[in-house]
Amino acid sequence: MLKSSERYDVRVEEPAQSALASFDPPLRATFLRRMQILEIDPFVSFTGGFDWVESKAFIALRNAGFHIRRLKARAIIDWRVFYYVDERTRTVLVKEIVHRDDDTYEISSPLAQRLKKNYVDYLQGR
Repeated sequence: MLKSSERYDVRVEEPAQSALASFDPPLRATFLRRMQILEIDPFVSFTGGFDWVESKAFIALRNAGFHIRRLKARAIIDWRVFYYVDERTRTVLVKEIVHRDDDTYEISSPLAQRLKKNYVDYLQGR
């Protein structure tokens, strides 16, 4: 069992908060259960689990220094949860919960642009 000082503080921020609030209670509960792993290890990577986003758009963002990760789980296969990890403060910031569609991983998509802006804003504010 991890001590509380070894856990990450997981914060769900806008617009992810609004997305969660819009879900029916069973789906919201599923997301919250799946996100609990982020408290223990937000860097876990395995098939069907948590990993780096491998689309060309997110590889380009990562190569530019934007360390954006996604959560994917079989129970929420049609959805993506995007988050950042701040090792300095042991904080996980869940920023987006979106339904996966054809432009989810396009560099010009509104999602990619919001993630980039939110990431820069977070880094400038800390």
